[in-house]
Amino acid sequence: MGNRKKFAAPSCVERMARAAAEDQAGRRPAQWLLRSPAWATALAMHIVAAVVLMNIVHFTSRPGVGQVFRLSFSASRPGPPGGAKQGEEDNGVNGKHNEDSPAAGKLDPADPAPTGVRSDLPPILPTASTVNLPGSLPTPGIGVSGFDGASGLFAGRGGAGRGDALKRFGGDGTTEQAVNDGLEWLAAHQEQNGSWDPATMSRHCPKKGACDGGGFQAPYGGACTGLATLAFLGAGHVPGDPNSKHAEVVQRSLTWLVASQDKFGSLDPQFAGYMYTHGICAFALCEAYALTQDPALRKAAQAAVSFTVEAQQSSGGWDYMAYPSGRSDTSISSWCVMALRSARAGRLAVPEKAWKNAIAFTNRALNLETGNIAYAVSGVEGHWGTQPGCNTMTAAGLATRQYLGVREDPQVLQRLLARIEGVPPRYDGEVGQCPTWGSGGDANTCKHWSLYYTYNATLACFHAGGQAWDRWNPRMRECTLKTQSKSGHAKGSWAPVTMDGATAGRIYATAMNVMNLEVYYRYLPCYQKGAEDVLGPLLSDADWAPVAARTPSFRAGWKGQVWGGGAVDPKTIAEKIELLKSANMMERREAVKALQYCKDEKVLPSLIAAARSEKTSLRVLMIETLATLGEADASIDFLIEELRNEKAEPRKAALVVLRKFTGQWFGEDAGKWEAWRKGAKPK
Repeated sequence: MGNRKKFAAPSCVERMARAAAEDQAGRRPAQWLLRSPAWATALAMHIVAAVVLMNIVHFTSRPGVGQVFRLSFSASRPGPPGGAKQGEEDNGVNGKHNEDSPAAGKLDPADPAPTGVRSDLPPILPTASTVNLPGSLPTPGIGVSGFDGASGLFAGRGGAGRGDALKRFGGDGTTEQAVNDGLEWLAAHQEQNGSWDPATMSRHCPKKGACDGGGFQAPYGGACTGLATLAFLGAGHVPGDPNSKHAEVVQRSLTWLVASQDKFGSLDPQFAGYMYTHGICAFALCEAYALTQDPALRKAAQAAVSFTVEAQQSSGGWDYMAYPSGRSDTSISSWCVMALRSARAGRLAVPEKAWKNAIAFTNRALNLETGNIAYAVSGVEGHWGTQPGCNTMTAAGLATRQYLGVREDPQVLQRLLARIEGVPPRYDGEVGQCPTWGSGGDANTCKHWSLYYTYNATLACFHAGGQAWDRWNPRMRECTLKTQSKSGHAKGSWAPVTMDGATAGRIYATAMNVMNLEVYYRYLPCYQKGAEDVLGPLLSDADWAPVAARTPSFRAGWKGQVWGGGAVDPKTIAEKIELLKSANMMERREAVKALQYCKDEKVLPSLIAAARSEKTSLRVLMIETLATLGEADASIDFLIEELRNEKAEPRKAALVVLRKFTGQWFGEDAGKWEAWRKGAKPK
């Protein structure tokens, strides 16, 4: 078959060598064989013999147990994503819009990089016309986009494994057609520089019949780009694959993501250190590297991991912003954990300490008796406070624990799944009832409907398997398929009617729904035998130190308003302060996050005033944000006032911040705090 360059990742049973030699060690077939058990070596020999005989070998475990390995080596031309043998799963129910269609147009070399970000980086990957195809027997690795290999986290995305996964887990030609149509729409609305921007989405639409759900401003552009990239990767589209219709689309988006990275590793071109955007984009970048093993992605992906690790909070998770607050947010942490998991799948360096701290955070967030997972954990060692979460946080938290490899007690798992199944997926504009999400309502119901909920609940039920998945999947399919636009320029997309979709727009809604329908083959089920073997080993502190040293520390240069030497624009601060008065709760939330570490003298009194008038759960976030602004008399006085709040959550949050500021402890007795405060004030 000739000496062709192998476009495949290292073996799923390979163990990453020390950082200095990890690239070379991961590609030695001899080591793979030596480190494999005897049965695996014998199996490999039989596969080689079968390939020589120009046959296709496909091995799975016995039905009902779950697929242990997905092996599909072909001596013929690699097939398209979905597998050449799967009938309508390949081509969609209409037999068109498949991955064998002509490739998208090439990237315009003159297209500008994102404004204000790095432009000194090399191109991501060769184009489809210059890439070297793999030989007939790829190096054992992660199979994707027709480049088949042995098992792996992403083994179901390409070749015959995809069709098998669809049949095994409940997908079919209808779901695949919806995925294809959704990706077609996303490709048609990509910016020339490789990003997806809700604010400029309509420029890609005809003047008559334009898609609604655009016009949104920062910080959603970066996150939408990360999510759209993940949607294409989820269907097996990678740069340089001649069988992928959207290879160039992904190449452009990865080029943009790498260019958006700052010197500290933060992936957020619009608001540096905003962990929602960084977590999503780091997830996409690390997954792309794991799928391709392209050297041009490695440095940026590893730097993104280093930033993620440095941004981890003392409570074990991640907060809205990267700087130390002690607060861990379940929603944000889920994206950061998936970034680290994808990094491990690609044999990037990840420290053991960060992994264990993330597990500790989810343990603190989990209520074993009720199955509730907290919206946030904050405080100091020995005094962790939690803000109860709704079903959305339970879904995100359970999925995160699955990613981390936590083995749940069967009874606890049933409680968690029962909370999720008690709120079936839906796709409409109903906000639902969730007292911890600011919508009021019955505390016992605690229902919150959002697309983000459906996404995490789908993953959690899929990885749990069994009856939970059998019951959830048909409901998810129904509400997702029936709400996809079927005609006009919006065909293939989803209207942003959910609460989160209405905020983030049609690009967000479409990317998230596409990933929901890719669930059947996106990942190997977490608790399936062999799932942990696809992840690279975690590094000790000593081994991690030289890796971390390659990326500058962002905390070293932090001085209040300064990030990497650039002062925050006073006009931006004034705009965010004004947004604290907005009637839209999500706009107020965004303002709090933007001001979280800003030391401008106008921020503190404005935030305290906003907290006093806030009637939703956002009041708790405002209280917690006071801790990031530093100790001040005005803050302490307000926090003592909050100890008389009739609601428990603000009282607990105030108590945690008071202890951090003062080092004192009088419990929730406001009178004792006031007496102490009176004696502590200078005369």
